[in-house]
Amino acid sequence: MTNFLCQRTKTKNNKFILAIYIISVLYIIFTPFVKSFSYVDELSTLFLGGYILFTTPILRKKEFLLVLGILFFYLIYSFYLRINKYQAIILDLLLFLKPIICFYTMYYLHVSWTNKFKRVLKRIFLFLGIYCWCMLPFIENIYSNTAAFYPACILSSISYLYFSPQKKKNWYIALFLLLPGLFTFRSKFNTELICFIYLGFFLKGKFTLSIKYIIVILIIIIFSIYVNWTKFSLYFLSGEEDGIARTTFYYTAVKILADYFPLGSGFGTFGSEAAARYYSPLYYEYGVDSVYGMSPLDYGESSNFLVDTFYPILAEFGIIGIFLYVVFWIKRWKEANTLYNHNYRIFIFVLFFMLIQNIADATFISPISVPIMMMLGFTYSDSNRAEYEQKESFLSDFSTK
Repeated sequence: MTNFLCQRTKTKNNKFILAIYIISVLYIIFTPFVKSFSYVDELSTLFLGGYILFTTPILRKKEFLLVLGILFFYLIYSFYLRINKYQAIILDLLLFLKPIICFYTMYYLHVSWTNKFKRVLKRIFLFLGIYCWCMLPFIENIYSNTAAFYPACILSSISYLYFSPQKKKNWYIALFLLLPGLFTFRSKFNTELICFIYLGFFLKGKFTLSIKYIIVILIIIIFSIYVNWTKFSLYFLSGEEDGIARTTFYYTAVKILADYFPLGSGFGTFGSEAAARYYSPLYYEYGVDSVYGMSPLDYGESSNFLVDTFYPILAEFGIIGIFLYVVFWIKRWKEANTLYNHNYRIFIFVLFFMLIQNIADATFISPISVPIMMMLGFTYSDSNRAEYEQKESFLSDFSTK
């Protein structure tokens, strides 16, 4: 009877989690049609945070507490500096809590899915991927910026792939679901597509610090830069002279890192939604306000470039914060070696997606971070569940003997 009740609870848990995941994916896919309701990502995070508090002893998990401790230390530090309004500081904290809560909820929850459930979900995301193909002729009319379209293709593709059997044909179908993104003609997507093709059809085993994989990564980087040379040159070489917003962010971030060494300028001061909404005084101090698309009047307009990239935001946390951010991803990379091959390749693609997207988009703290960080947690959770069940089975057999 106890086992039956536990199984019932587990099933309900999975349905609740999946409902939040599906809603967050649908929100990204149908964003042009639901602009009037823009709090789906915040509500999803709130429900996940409340749910994990009541179902899992997450407040006993050292890594989660450490990450929370770091964020709240920066909260106190930001109030001490008080460069921007307290509303900006609080909003920025909430933005950074979003990916953290979404990832660790899945990371610690140990989800599992029945084959029947997986088949249903696979079909749902296949349908959403086909919907993206059907919308392709109309994206220029629907989206003010077509770059907002291809994340829908990516989410449909990797969601379909995650809930599919570990067969090569499913990678081909997932690739088909990705391809509409090509018609946005975005350099970031082109690079992500190259990564997907390599991971799905050429990667054997797992990445190691060997000459072979170092060469592979260098080839992908060099080829991507070659294909996207115009934008690469504009963003990182000549952009500051031309007053390009993204390049200005990168160059100014370096100055802030030096001026506010080693802890940065604090929450709500540079590059984030909070810094834009409550226009940061640092923008005047460093002359950012004079760049096209980055004045106080540009916020919320089509020419708004104030929330256009992520990595410069790390200047808020200084050299120490950048180091901690890198450590977080290095730990994820190392832990990925315990994942099964299917989940491992999905994890690597999600990691590459985040690394690439954040160059010219604030993906880590944007609405898409909810399903992306949940998916990242799913890949670990499956592996942890399998390991957990193997241990339980072993202990059960041992006690029987």
